[in-house]
Amino acid sequence: MSHKLTSYTILGLEPGEMYSVELGCKTGTVLTRGAVRDVVLTRPNPPAALVASEVAPASALLQWLPPEGGTHKYENVRFLWGIVLKGGLFPLGACEATS
Repeated sequence: MSHKLTSYTILGLEPGEMYSVELGCKTGTVLTRGAVRDVVLTRPNPPAALVASEVAPASALLQWLPPEGGTHKYENVRFLWGIVLKGGLFPLGACEATS
């Protein structure tokens, strides 16, 4: 890598996984005293096949499939609901549920 490098894209990461990243410098065989470290959580794949059933005047049951592939983990599910208008969704409410 060039000494002028100020960014780098890591490829081949899996969705919804946590990675530890460490960055240091080296001159010849001498490493920097302290490398910088960070933890990166990649964005999970979305759930699939959302179906609304048992629709009543004030409620509906929502069911979906977990994201495809791998062992994607998610701790919270975020719901957003509203009225569909010509210009898109007009939000009326939101909540999060912990799995």
